[in-house]
Parts: sequence; structure tokens; C-alpha cells
Amino acid sequence: MSKRSGIENYKTIDRSAMDALLYGITKGLEYLGVQRQVLLDRMGGYMVEYLAKCGAIGPNDTPDAIRKSIGNLLARSGFGPAVPLRFEGPTQRPSLPGFINYLSEGQGGVGGKKGRANGKQARPRKRVDWLLYEMLLYGMTKGLDELGQQAQLLIDKMGTEMLNYLVETGEIEHSDDPDVFVKNEMEYFAKAGYLDRSSGFKMEGSPPNTLVGTYVYSRYHINVLRHLKEANCALYSCPPCLIGASILKESTGLGVQFGVELELLPGSRVVIRHKLIRSTETFTEEEARKVSALMG
Repeated sequence: MSKRSGIENYKTIDRSAMDALLYGITKGLEYLGVQRQVLLDRMGGYMVEYLAKCGAIGPNDTPDAIRKSIGNLLARSGFGPAVPLRFEGPTQRPSLPGFINYLSEGQGGVGGKKGRANGKQARPRKRVDWLLYEMLLYGMTKGLDELGQQAQLLIDKMGTEMLNYLVETGEIEHSDDPDVFVKNEMEYFAKAGYLDRSSGFKMEGSPPNTLVGTYVYSRYHINVLRHLKEANCALYSCPPCLIGASILKESTGLGVQFGVELELLPGSRVVIRHKLIRSTETFTEEEARKVSALMG
């Protein structure tokens, strides 16, 4: 990827990043049975909410205008006209409840069980609008917000599934050396258009007790995370951080408490510190039952 002059130049991201996110959502929620669709529908509503926050749709837009605006966004990324938009409840709140199938199948189908199951082949290189990726990240994260700490466990599991997808499709090369593995991950996200190549992770403390991520031109931290915080959502869902944490946990047994400290610096530069903890906590079927109980 050529050197960028600013975050405004990050307009598209590799389709493989979105496919990995869709796969992570699908696999991360599969334990939940019938409750899975409840969460997906909730996420779909927050996805449209994000487009309103960003000004992609107006507060007084008619249903036809909303459908047209979302259709144009999807068309820029090569998707067809059959937008899975639905208007729900007495207020006719717009939602995208069928986003998983629509986005997975819209350009050949990889985001679901296809791709990994059928020979682990990566999709040919294509780009999608970054706003579409932001919409997915915000909707996924905010849609889980009511579940509290269980939600972060679900998101962490989604990060592991994203890593599995990207390794098995050949986007990220596996290494038994965690430093090399993380380096390969960051190279992938730079190539995909998620961040600048000067971004990276390092350990701090003695013994190391902090994972420090430095991001340059990361639209997640500058846009999505800002809107999540404004909506009082404490969950953290940056894909490179989630994947890096999954690599770290697998190789060292250390867990990560995300976002202990965040600095927004000039030049679209973000420094975020994550606390390292000795943890064996994982998302199990017992945790899934707790989530189902929380959802009624």
C-alpha cells in the first residue's frame, strides 16, 4: 500500500477484512441458538443508527430516501439492489436484519460457512467502502452492549474466529513465534487499508504488563470508537487488537483488558494501552447459557 497523506484517503478496505468480520459474527454467535437471531436483528438496527450518526442518512429522511441512501452505499461496494432494509415498530425504526446473508452472498459468498469449508480459498481482491465496514463494527458492538461483561467475551471470541478465517484463507501467515505472527497480522491490515504501516504493537512494563497499540489513520479509533463512547458503550472491538489478543493468549496464556488508556494525538495518531492479565477465561457453552438468560 502506498504512503497515505491522511485518514481522508482511507476510503476503501479490502473485502477480506469484511468477510472475516462477517465470519467472526456468525461463528461467535452460533452457540446461542434461537437467541442468535435476536442479537442479529438488534445489530441491524444499530447499523442504520450509525449511518445516521455519520450523516449518510438524514434525521428526517423518508423510508424511500433511507433505502436509496443505503442502496447507494452498498452499490459502491458492488452489491445488488435488493437491500435487506426493514422498518420496525410504531416508530418505523429502520434496520438491516438480514445483513449477514446479504453481505456474505453479495459478491460470491464467503462470510458464512463458505470459503473455509470449501477449500479455504480467499476471495479475489476487491475493495468495499470503509463506511460499510464501520457500520458493521458499530452495529455488532452496540448490539451486544446490553449483555455487559458477557458481551466482551463474545467479541473476543469473534476476534479468534476472524483470525481463524484470515489464516485459513491465506490472508495472514501463521507462525509459532507470536512476534512474527503479530507482525504478519499488522502487515495484512496495512495492506488491506485498515491502518498505516507505521502502526504497531509493543510491550511495556517489567515484567511486561501492558500491550501498547499505536495506530495511524485508524478509522475505527477515530470514528467508530468515538461514537461508541458517546453512546456509553464500554465494549472494544478493534479487529487488529482482538486478533493480536487472540495470538497472545494462545502463545502465552495472557489475557487482555482492553482500552485502559487512550490518547488521540495530532496527525490521526492513536495510542491505546491494554492491560495484560493472567486469565483462562473463555467463551464456553456455560457462558452462552448466561447470555441466553440475560436475553430472557
